[in-house]
Amino acid sequence: MRGRPKNFNPEEALNKAMDLFWDRGFEATSIQDLVDNVGINRASMYDTFGDKGAFFCAAVEHYGKTVTESQLRTLEAAESPLEGVRQWLCSLAATATDGRLRGCLVTNTAIELAPHDENIGDAVRKALLHMENSICNALIRAQDAGQMADHADTRALARFLIGSAQGIVVLSRAGAGRETIADMLKVALSRIADRSL
Repeated sequence: MRGRPKNFNPEEALNKAMDLFWDRGFEATSIQDLVDNVGINRASMYDTFGDKGAFFCAAVEHYGKTVTESQLRTLEAAESPLEGVRQWLCSLAATATDGRLRGCLVTNTAIELAPHDENIGDAVRKALLHMENSICNALIRAQDAGQMADHADTRALARFLIGSAQGIVVLSRAGAGRETIADMLKVALSRIADRSL
């Protein structure tokens, strides 16, 4: 027996839920908020996405497939691997200072929920590792192209850049000014350009 067809677009609903969780966080978003903002009734929501926790996990996964992947495509689209890393970091800093003060959904989740929920913690670690691997691979390509010293520790540098990016996001959400973010960005970019590493 086939179920009734959905009278809403699940992808669009997931996108709206992602934005809502991104703006408010998990705890501050109620089931009623989801119903009101996503535009589906409770029965449809539970039937399609599960409870609030499952819906949130789906939203975080959707964030990774859309927002994070869009950011990481910069690494491939740039004219050189090192320029791709630079553009990726500059783009994150620009988003962090766009005035919306909502940060990064993965970072926000790492702070709000990861220490208290094993499944969400695993999802956050997986997302951060994916970013780290993408940056590390770009740095290896930069080494192969002669843009970095052969002895440079690309894994350590990738971890430093991910940590710098997360720090920029957290401080910007806490209200750090553009000058603070610009200083952090300048130091991080200097590490990329340092051929002695």
